[in-house]
Amino acid sequence: MAVKNAGGAALKRVALADARLAAGDTTAAAREAEQALAGSRADGVVVMAGLALARAGRMPAASKVADGLAERLEADSQAYARLVRAELSL
Repeated sequence: MAVKNAGGAALKRVALADARLAAGDTTAAAREAEQALAGSRADGVVVMAGLALARAGRMPAASKVADGLAERLEADSQAYARLVRAELSL
C-alpha cells in the first residue's frame, strides 16, 4: 500500500515516537523517529525526530540530525539544530 501523504505519515511517526518515549520504550521510539526521518525532511519532522532520538539516548543519530539542520541556510533550521544539541547535553 502506497503512502499518499508521506509528510503526514512522518508527523504521525514522530507523535508515535513521543508516545513510546512516554511509555519508556526507547527502542521503539528511536525506530519510529528514524522512520519519520526516512519519510520526510521537513524541518518540523526533522527537529521532532532529532529530539526524540536524543531523548531515546541515540546520541550519534541525534547529533547527525542536528548537524544536518545546522548546515541549512535558514535561520529557523539553525535554531532547531541548537535545540537538538541542547537536548543532547541534558
